[in-house]
Amino acid sequence: LEVHGNQIRNIIPLNPGIPSQLVTLKVMGNQLTELPEEVALMPFLRILSVATNRLRSLPKGLSQLHELEWLLAYENCITDLPANLGPGCWTLTRLLLESNPLTPTALAELISDLSRSRIKTLGLDTSQVSMAVEALPNWEPLPSAVSVGTVLPISGCSQISLKLTRASQLRRDGIRSVAEPMGPPDPVTQPAALLIVAFGASQGEPEWLGFLRRLLELGEVKPCGETEGSLDELLKDADSDFDARMSRLWSNCPQDASSVTTQVRTTPSISLEDFDVLTVVDHRMRWYNEDRPALEKVLKDLRPKYSKMLFVGASMGGFGALLHGGPLADGVVAFNPQATLTEALLRPPAETQKDLEDLSQAVMDSVQTAKGRGAQITVHCAADEHLSHALALPSGIRLVVHPLQPRKPFARILDRARLIPVVSDAIFRLLGTSPNDSQCTTMLGCWCRNGSLKYIKAEPGQIFRLFFGPGSAFIPRPGDWFCGSCQARNCRDRYFCWRCKPPSPITCPGTVKVLDNFNYPSRWDWGCTNCGAAMCGYQWRCSNCNAERPGTHWEPERT
Repeated sequence: LEVHGNQIRNIIPLNPGIPSQLVTLKVMGNQLTELPEEVALMPFLRILSVATNRLRSLPKGLSQLHELEWLLAYENCITDLPANLGPGCWTLTRLLLESNPLTPTALAELISDLSRSRIKTLGLDTSQVSMAVEALPNWEPLPSAVSVGTVLPISGCSQISLKLTRASQLRRDGIRSVAEPMGPPDPVTQPAALLIVAFGASQGEPEWLGFLRRLLELGEVKPCGETEGSLDELLKDADSDFDARMSRLWSNCPQDASSVTTQVRTTPSISLEDFDVLTVVDHRMRWYNEDRPALEKVLKDLRPKYSKMLFVGASMGGFGALLHGGPLADGVVAFNPQATLTEALLRPPAETQKDLEDLSQAVMDSVQTAKGRGAQITVHCAADEHLSHALALPSGIRLVVHPLQPRKPFARILDRARLIPVVSDAIFRLLGTSPNDSQCTTMLGCWCRNGSLKYIKAEPGQIFRLFFGPGSAFIPRPGDWFCGSCQARNCRDRYFCWRCKPPSPITCPGTVKVLDNFNYPSRWDWGCTNCGAAMCGYQWRCSNCNAERPGTHWEPERT
């Protein structure tokens, strides 16, 4: 149930059958002053987001939700917390409580319970920690799971959240927290050289924090990928079908890891010092356009404090990064941003179509402004509807098209190790002194098994012809694989090729696989010889046709 970004003032008592079914409840960005006690009767609830309301308390039975993983309750009026919240919620890993007037006693109890809980991230602000330090005489250093930052106010706007944090404070290891005695300085008073502004997507929650923490841990940034030829060679091969062409684009991702040849190459790198992170969240899903002057003023006031500013975001967040980055950012990295809102499936509410056209024109003008200032604009998109949005942006930006159609939001497909080289490349070009010869280029991004990228230069018309022109077929999805014998595309739920006679397995030499976040097949995984379905090692019968696993025959013991 997701009803965030409205003007809801009260939730009536729920039907008795509803609480037992809900897994996600998002009501952030409303005008709620209390939650019904029935929320504590949702045994399967995993995500509860009540941020940016006017809540004075949380349901007392909240600590009995043993499946709860995320609790986002920042920017409310909460003073006390339910007893035994951390240990009671066995699976709770993320708890954000910034901008709440919590009492020192409530903070002390919450922090002391961290050792008995599974909370990995406890979000607090500097004012909360400072108040607790003054009120508690025997202060102990905060656990490493506590992430402390400063909440920046926006004049006249209550639905956009801003939190400024030093990257080393996202999860501390051996250092004290900001606002603690003998702790590091607040980034508000002593900013770093680099500021990364992370715009949240339409989920309405802070993003990019875990990824940026891992990026800092690497300690350096490197360029990502090399340009290898152009798309002309692939399009000239008239004899190859669409699947064969896609197979060539994914040829650097062989299914058999042992077939990957590693080449030692000297790659330049730049040391990455500690930087600041500003998370921006629009809870009303207005594409960062509502109260735009107020948000622009906060970002403009931060500009003189930093030598470099990089704006990042995905989907709605990517739109916000492009919209606000034009006059301010030194670089922008946007993943699958919407550009022509009148044609977008996901778009902000508007009274008339002209309002959407004006907002689309505003982002075009912002990109033009960024180009005039010499800022680096990089857009990554998949080969789906977002490709038309990316090509509608002004020419002269760096556009990377990935030859896949994602099942999930594109940035999540690139999560973990794959986002790091992309953003690392942007920071490298931002901090580097040498000119970038591939700044204004349209390219296909071909992933390699080792996590790097290889680029193929292309013209916009060539990309459209490849994916949507005559002879095009189904664009591969994450986990799909191309047969090493016939280059046919197979869905991820198949173990044997549908075209080959006899069928070739996914383990056939020469098979290439579209990137995903799963390592299938592993040693004991198998395929059904009756229907070709892919099975896991723990399955003894095919879940599709109920056939037995080849080479096994099991009978129950008789007693």
